Amino acid sequence: MGDSNKQVRLINRLRDKGPIRVLVADDEPVIRRIVCVFLKEIGYPTTEVETGLELIDAVANHNHDLILTNVEMPGINGLDAVARVRKQELLTGTRTPIIVMSSSYDRSLCMEAGADDFIRKPIVAERLFETIDRVLT
Repeated sequence: MGDSNKQVRLINRLRDKGPIRVLVADDEPVIRRIVCVFLKEIGYPTTEVETGLELIDAVANHNHDLILTNVEMPGINGLDAVARVRKQELLTGTRTPIIVMSSSYDRSLCMEAGADDFIRKPIVAERLFETIDRVLT
């Protein structure tokens, strides 16, 4: 019962912060769909992209409050995309929280690239919500 109450409080806290516009970058449609379903549960609108280049373009042309990205994507990978986004932000004076999602990469490599946090795949709703709560606090 305590875990259920904890999860309800977490979801309510995230809803109170919203709506947070989230950019979800992953070349696997199933992963994107799962993440977007979780985000919809807390009322966060999403934009989906499949590649690192699309992520960079979406950040340059639209406002997002949070970025969730995979590492292994075609063309520009997620870590290179994160580094490029951070360079763009130096020019604009903004900083969007970035969470890297990966099943194989090391957390420290993701943080060195400029990520604010890391979540290991497979993505589980409670861990995703806890990570989002951390980076938005």
